[in-house]
Amino acid sequence: MLKLLRKQNAKTQGVALGSFSLAGRRKKGTQKLAGELAALGFASIEEKGDSLEVTIVQGEDIDGKPHLFFRYSFGKASILCEYSLPAGTSPRGRKMECLRELFDILCAADFFQPSSAHLFASVSGIISDGCELISADATRLANTCAKLEEENSSLRKKCDLLLASSEKNELAARAQSLRNASLSERVAMLEGPSLQTLSEELYEWIRAHGGMIDVREFARQHNISPSRVEEGIDNLLKVGYIGRKRD
Repeated sequence: MLKLLRKQNAKTQGVALGSFSLAGRRKKGTQKLAGELAALGFASIEEKGDSLEVTIVQGEDIDGKPHLFFRYSFGKASILCEYSLPAGTSPRGRKMECLRELFDILCAADFFQPSSAHLFASVSGIISDGCELISADATRLANTCAKLEEENSSLRKKCDLLLASSEKNELAARAQSLRNASLSERVAMLEGPSLQTLSEELYEWIRAHGGMIDVREFARQHNISPSRVEEGIDNLLKVGYIGRKRD
């Protein structure tokens, strides 16, 4: 009997989920199907009754728990598709990605005959969601451009007023600008690097040290706290730029 794959930390409890299903007919048993899918790189493959559940993990948090993932349960007459919804992600976008991954799986292993009517309805609905997303993005970009044009016009008027002001006011403005710049530099020194900058520095360090990092040494050399270093590592793990080393 085939031993099913189950990697450590493949559990996904406590994560917000979206889901949809696709009706059809599974053409192979769970044991045979598990053998065919084992080479496709799933984080877990688990037999649950008459269904076979597989998980794709795209990114983990610093504790090794799945953060971005897709999960598919292949039943005899349907496929249940689930996808994680981390804060800040688009539910519609994640649903479209989940369907795309499912199509890749079905193309790689011919084991499921979907119901044509249900398949077309699902694809039509997701395409409709995609069109709405594009329309919403276009509207948002148009509004942003209009706002930037208004701000640009306002700034030009302010510049004209400054140029028309007396030399004394101009000198005072320059002095105030220098003071603001000095304060900004002091605040930046106190706050340390931004999360993006810190993540970039961490990525370069890890790449230069063969995929390893000493949190305390990095913190010492960059004059920041170890907790800030862990925050940066967590960010890199969540977006999938790095992965946890498996024993």
